[in-house]
Amino acid sequence: MQKVFLRRTIRKGLKELLSIIWVLSPFLGFSQNNIPTGSWRTHYSFNSTLSVTKSSQDIYAASASGLFIVHKNDKSISSITKLNGLSETGITQIGYNSTSSTLLITYDNGQIDLLKDNLMGSIPDIRLSNMLNSKTTYHMYEYEIFTYLSTGFGLVQIDTEASIIKESFLNLSSTGDNLIIYSSTIYNDSLFLATENGIIAGSLNDNLKDFSKWKRFDVSSGINNEITKVMGLFKDKPVTGNSSQGLLTYNDGEWNASGELIGADFSSIETDNENLIITTNEGVYILTNTGLTQIQSSYITKPNYAIIDDAIYWIADNQNGLIRINGSLSESIYPNGPFFNDITHLRTVNNKIFAFPEFKAANGLPLKNNFGFSVFENGIWSSYNSTGYPNTQSIPEFLDISGVSSLSSGEIIFSSFGYGLLTWNDDVFDIIDESNSPLVNSLPPERNVLIADIDTDNTKLWVLNNNTTSSLQVFNNDKSWTTFNPSSSISNADQIISTPWGDQWITINPNSGGGIVVHNESNQEITLKSLGLGTIPSKTINCIVLFNED
Repeated sequence: MQKVFLRRTIRKGLKELLSIIWVLSPFLGFSQNNIPTGSWRTHYSFNSTLSVTKSSQDIYAASASGLFIVHKNDKSISSITKLNGLSETGITQIGYNSTSSTLLITYDNGQIDLLKDNLMGSIPDIRLSNMLNSKTTYHMYEYEIFTYLSTGFGLVQIDTEASIIKESFLNLSSTGDNLIIYSSTIYNDSLFLATENGIIAGSLNDNLKDFSKWKRFDVSSGINNEITKVMGLFKDKPVTGNSSQGLLTYNDGEWNASGELIGADFSSIETDNENLIITTNEGVYILTNTGLTQIQSSYITKPNYAIIDDAIYWIADNQNGLIRINGSLSESIYPNGPFFNDITHLRTVNNKIFAFPEFKAANGLPLKNNFGFSVFENGIWSSYNSTGYPNTQSIPEFLDISGVSSLSSGEIIFSSFGYGLLTWNDDVFDIIDESNSPLVNSLPPERNVLIADIDTDNTKLWVLNNNTTSSLQVFNNDKSWTTFNPSSSISNADQIISTPWGDQWITINPNSGGGIVVHNESNQEITLKSLGLGTIPSKTINCIVLFNED
């Protein structure tokens, strides 16, 4: 017996849940990769990386959902997520303390993890505090056994050997109020901090918990009081950067602007003593004795952090994972997984799992999302889009994918909220839109063939063409079309399920009255609402599923 089930409420963690697939045996014929029955396996995207750090043997890269490790001796990759060691998701920063051989990981809720000798520990103090402002960590600075965390509420000194918070410096503004600290360094006997109000410094011999003990640099010392996010040492001198003055160097109490990188949004400064590597909104730069040079790689799109290790650059990029640049050679590195983490719907077609991101904004308009789709088969994820990003396969421009189905011929068909349909057959992709079918573009000349969903009964494909009077279309196995003119509410439908007994169950957007319309090929309809015929619990239907009890 087959039944239609409705889901009325969305659980809080849906997006994260959809990034995890529960693998049972057997499960759709997929390779089990020795996953025990009833256990979980995570499927995270790592191509958006936010931070990178190094040890003598490894390079560590972090995304919001986990971190991965590139082992320098053989370039193999391993990953750590919440499933196998991390306390949380939502990583904000990582840093390695070479004195104690400890990797520190911070999260947006304030949790701190410490990985040492393959054992994971944690410091929950900040997470548990209800007296702090933003708990985000923006930067980590290593000094002997200590690592200094620059955060949204102040500066925190971690003793990495004892795995404890040694000191915290809060409310450091000129009036004793909260001050966001973006990065830090130690020069001679002083702590230098880059803050939301410029640069401040304090002697380690003073009581730096007292905001009045900090020196506040201003135009009289050559630097403007403006948001400053980076701080480091280069050739034993503090260096920083701000938008109005560009790169600056400190010498004998004065800040000197070089005239380089004016207008840039600085995100990181790192050094290997001989070279200064700078990450900005425009790219990644290297400063040497001969001057400033931009590092070139087609993989650099939105760099977040960069380091140098034995003349090799490692760049955490927002789109292309961890970029490794060695001379003229560059590559994009990240573990296998879906191309995106914000997965809002999964579909199973032809023994493949397809994952899609959101395609429609809250106002009902297309998002112009170009992430395409990811497909899981035989234990491996493959990703398809039109961006040309590394580690993806190319399809024609086809944004805002809303659904996927197939015909009995085995041909797979995708729908788009704007671009119509895309057929996939033997690695050949073709677009079906208003130019070669009865599908309607509701706002030409823009790409506005708004297909909210599709479903098949094997012999034909049912298509929801939004914002039109012919809002229900059928694409037959012989490539012919049948057009229906159903009730006006279907012009703003969200989802369709085609049943084996010939009915189409269609969920209606709540803004158009909500509920469900059951339609058949004789153009007969029944409307199910929270009040009236076929009473259902709510007019808002978030998901509808056909379930086979046999």
